Order: sequence, then C-alpha cells, then structure tokens
Amino acid sequence: MTRLLNPGDTLAIVSPSVMLSPRESINLDAAIGYFESLGFKIKLMPTTLTGLRHTPDSDKEKARDIMAAFAAPEVKAMVAACLLYTSPSPRDTERSR
Repeated sequence: MTRLLNPGDTLAIVSPSVMLSPRESINLDAAIGYFESLGFKIKLMPTTLTGLRHTPDSDKEKARDIMAAFAAPEVKAMVAACLLYTSPSPRDTERSR
C-alpha cells in the first residue's frame, strides 16, 4: 500500500552512481534546504559526500548505504543525490568480454 510523505518524515539522501565532490555539494545543500522547508528531516548517508572516487570498495560502500537507508525504520523515502552518470568499474569490462 502506498503511503504519502508527511512533514516530519525522514528522507535519506543517497548517491547510488557517483559520490558528490565538495563543489557539487553546494547544490545538495540547496536541495536539503528545500526539503527541510517542506518539513522533512534529512538523513545524509555517509558516501554521498566522499568525493568522485572509484575504488574496488566504493560500489560496496554505496550499496551498504542504500541498504542501511532501507533498513532504517525512521527513513520513509530515499532521494538520489546524483544519477546522471557513473564510471564503469573494472568488473563491467570483464563481464562484457
């Protein structure tokens, strides 16, 4: 059953594709301010602001954040900080051969 969001609900901000650089976090600050002005609480997941790095563990770290947001009882919805592009991982190259 679909449940509407209400003021006071918590939104988790995740970055499933790329992790935001400090420069991009300025736009994120504006988005957070907007959601807060609507009455929502924000839970910023740890890998959202760790920079544009891609390491063998970064996919696992991002997945861990997403799963933690799903598991958190206070989180009522997730918002993707960035879904525009992603760097292919070495595993993607291996799979395409």
